[in-house]
Amino acid sequence: MLRIDSAIGLNEWYDTRNNNQLVSVRRNEGGFVHQTNELTENEKQRATFDVDIVITSAVRTEADPERDTPERMTLRGAIFDFRKSLLPVEFTVENEQAMNYFEGMGITNQTPLFTELRGLQVSRTVVSQTEEESAWGEVSITESRTSERKFLVNWAKPAPYEWDDDSTLTANELSEMMAARELALAEIKKRQDEYQATKGNALAGGASAKAPVPAAGAGKKYDF
Repeated sequence: MLRIDSAIGLNEWYDTRNNNQLVSVRRNEGGFVHQTNELTENEKQRATFDVDIVITSAVRTEADPERDTPERMTLRGAIFDFRKSLLPVEFTVENEQAMNYFEGMGITNQTPLFTELRGLQVSRTVVSQTEEESAWGEVSITESRTSERKFLVNWAKPAPYEWDDDSTLTANELSEMMAARELALAEIKKRQDEYQATKGNALAGGASAKAPVPAAGAGKKYDF
């Protein structure tokens, strides 16, 4: 058996079929693979994640019985890799007490919450069936499958980190990371445009390779 210790990363590209919209897909990458003889029977100890995150949005969504989804909250924010690159992510909360906790923290993109989160990576396939009667009574059954993968939060640090503090993370540091991300995205766009050009399908409006450093301070919004 194998145990894999990896990191959360992003696979990113610009969708040329959808007005060059940025697509960011979470994935497990890097890390190490270990041989082991231990079998973990407890599912709560498998496919876990542990991150430091700057949360800028906490939005609750009502349950949807038709799609078999419970009431939930989406946490939006940014985590950081070992290079200190800023990675925008979304995590899911389904515990009622946890949702109340995050709602009570006054989270906005001007007053973010810097904390540690832990949880589970949950993958499932939802199967739905549609029945249609024919002219003589026979029923035609159409089956569709929808795959879902979510990062489900089940723990948060009891005492969040101090925000905009030299001992944790300052607003200036976060602004510099945001500017570095814009440069990285510009490079992705440039490489993609060059690739399309070699296929005789050059895209107009190439991205600039320069990105200004956002100014930190009161009223600063952190949108990523």
